[in-house]
Amino acid sequence: AETRAQVFLEVPYSGDRTELATEADATVTWLVREEGAPSAVAAIEGTALPGEAPYVWIAGESGSVKALRRHFVRDRGLDRRRVTFVGYWRKGLSEDALREVPDETLEES
Repeated sequence: AETRAQVFLEVPYSGDRTELATEADATVTWLVREEGAPSAVAAIEGTALPGEAPYVWIAGESGSVKALRRHFVRDRGLDRRRVTFVGYWRKGLSEDALREVPDETLEES
């Protein structure tokens, strides 16, 4: 409760938006691809991070997750220990095929 959060959620269609129940002080921005939303990196570039020591949690398509992590660590100078990231899937690969491909995000420092 009362935690400040800036949330960006990317969805394919406007009908995929849903009400989010939270007690956090959250500002939610929906990035709807069918409405021409910018990439996640472009959407967050000018956004101020809340608090003095922000924490970033990223999950989604592997390539997008990698780009976002680079943005926060390299471009914004966040300590990489304050950025948690998980690439759940990769465009063009089934879940089984993804398990056979090395996770490139682990190779970054």
